[in-house]
Amino acid sequence: MERYKGSIQHWEMLNEPNSFHKGLTKMAYLEGILKPGYRTVKAADAGVVLPCAQLPDLGDIDEYWEKARDHYDVHNEHMYVDWGLFRTRPCAAAEEAHMRGRRAAAERRGEGDKPLWVTEIGWWGTGNITSDVYDIYKRDPVMRSVEFQPTYLGEEILNHPVVLREDARRAEWLKDMCDRLLSIPGCDRIFLWASMDEFERGYDPDRRYGRSTDDEPASQVDLWGIIAGDKTWRKSAFALQELLGASADSA
Repeated sequence: MERYKGSIQHWEMLNEPNSFHKGLTKMAYLEGILKPGYRTVKAADAGVVLPCAQLPDLGDIDEYWEKARDHYDVHNEHMYVDWGLFRTRPCAAAEEAHMRGRRAAAERRGEGDKPLWVTEIGWWGTGNITSDVYDIYKRDPVMRSVEFQPTYLGEEILNHPVVLREDARRAEWLKDMCDRLLSIPGCDRIFLWASMDEFERGYDPDRRYGRSTDDEPASQVDLWGIIAGDKTWRKSAFALQELLGASADSA
């Protein structure tokens, strides 16, 4: 904390333990990680503490929140309400309902004065054109004629019809999502996951990416970005720029 406090002011205590620390209980997290982490940050005057998003699965939720109330500064949420689902409309009504539920729960516990941040959010979809679940796109009448492959060249991915279609939807969703979530009391910060595609070993238009087979090795790719692997801006990046400009003008 002493080393980094000049450049880091916000500290999230552990990442998504419900996914990555299956045996951890809520109380073990509270006593072993959140409380000592909070004390360390405050002793070093290093900034603001956020509890982990997506708490451990094991343990009593009400007991956790009652005992955790004095050991964090900001409510924290990672939210992908559409994970693994096929979205037909770029609407963030489900995200808004989820966050209003979080806000109401905080108010019931007497913690409505703390900010509520979304520290990860994204439009699920294009990251899976080379995965085992790409058949979800077959439910879309426009996409039924598209032939999916386990691997693609880098340049083929950037011009894939699903990538282009999902980006156009994400651009619309961004505007709807920001309008909805920023209208919720206390929800004044939203962090998008992620800004740029992740191509293993970097983007190469002539390298193969996707799922390796016995006959064809491939590098991994994760296509969450509003900026493509070749650093060109997608429609959703321009949509976000427009949103930020409007926000700056209103401020």
